[in-house]
Amino acid sequence: MRLSRSKITLISIICMCILTLSLLICTPMIAYALSPIVGAEGKYLAKFDSNMPAMALSAFENGKKQVYIEKIGTNYYMTVSINSDVVGDLVLLNGKGKVGEMVRRDGVIERHTYTLTQADLDSTMKFSVFVKDPMNRTVEFTLKPLLEDAKNTDKADDRGERPALFMPEISVNATDSEIETGSVYMIPTATATLGSDALEVATHVYYIKNGERQEVNINNGKVVLSSIGEYKVVYRAESDKYLTSLGNNTYSERVVILTSKVGASTNVKVEDKNDILPANYQVQSNILTFGDVFVRAKKAIAKISDRFTVIDFSLYSEAGEVIAPSEAIDVLLRADEYYDRAKIRVFYMDVDGNITELEASNFGRYVKVNTKNTGTYIVCQDGITFHMPMWGYILIGVAVLAIVMTVIVVPVILMKKKKKTNRANL
Repeated sequence: MRLSRSKITLISIICMCILTLSLLICTPMIAYALSPIVGAEGKYLAKFDSNMPAMALSAFENGKKQVYIEKIGTNYYMTVSINSDVVGDLVLLNGKGKVGEMVRRDGVIERHTYTLTQADLDSTMKFSVFVKDPMNRTVEFTLKPLLEDAKNTDKADDRGERPALFMPEISVNATDSEIETGSVYMIPTATATLGSDALEVATHVYYIKNGERQEVNINNGKVVLSSIGEYKVVYRAESDKYLTSLGNNTYSERVVILTSKVGASTNVKVEDKNDILPANYQVQSNILTFGDVFVRAKKAIAKISDRFTVIDFSLYSEAGEVIAPSEAIDVLLRADEYYDRAKIRVFYMDVDGNITELEASNFGRYVKVNTKNTGTYIVCQDGITFHMPMWGYILIGVAVLAIVMTVIVVPVILMKKKKKTNRANL
């Protein structure tokens, strides 16, 4: 059967619209074959499917959607490489607990190696990651290794100790920060869990001098940053519930880096014009990007803003005692330089996750509020960024197809009618 020119044109247009529609949709629908078990021990290179938008591919090393998977014994070790200039705080989300993880750094590239089972690899894994400037927020994405196309590239590297399937999860409201030399640093208390088990946390501090490590005495939960340089606060928790590849107790360490310097930048400043606070008080603050408090803040601010900064601060006396101001004082909170100053809002969050908006002023580098509460504050840019849902792209595609068909088909029909009319008049 020979197709007419109009039918060929119509079929071509429909095919072009279908192709356009497939390009518009960010997350293609792919039918997966059953993933075979990766056979002999070795190192495999596998591509992966992800719902991360194409524009964010620079988050992965060299912009490639691929992972390395090593099989050693009955465990698998999957390595995801990210560009730390683009993203940070990569977390594999698992309802069972913190997955065993080992992190290596090579320049701006971070390689996160996770301890997994075959069942984990056969599933679609969920991650969260903090996207840096200009987004400045945590997003979630999925990753599914395509094991059916995995290629053996080398022998597995079985040197050294590999983490257990699960590790203790340490929670503490402390982040890397700059602190004025000579200041007293109150070490935040940490907690640790492994599933439903609560674990003890050991803490120690050391100072790096001329490349060598020197232990620093902790006195009543505080240390004096007497020298210029880098101090490291190390939190460690362990359990015998799971074992490493060498048969040792599973463990986690959390390291907080304190850079002691003259003229250190600060996230929070206090103006005590009425002498409400004792002499020589100290301000200690952290910008939170993960942890329980951050999660509560993210949930509380979700309907108001998706560009926000969570700041936690405390006041201490010269002796290291916590200060609770008896009256309101002026607190200056550092605001992200990319926030629209006309849209900045400030909220105080209590321990239950309830937020209260405060009147804010001085929209420069810092935003000023008058309050007598220490604790958690959220500085945000008002408004939610619109993200086109999947059905939105589908409707656009359908609309485009309808318009194109109208433009093409109607003239064809009219032309046929005209030809019939002309024939009838002959």
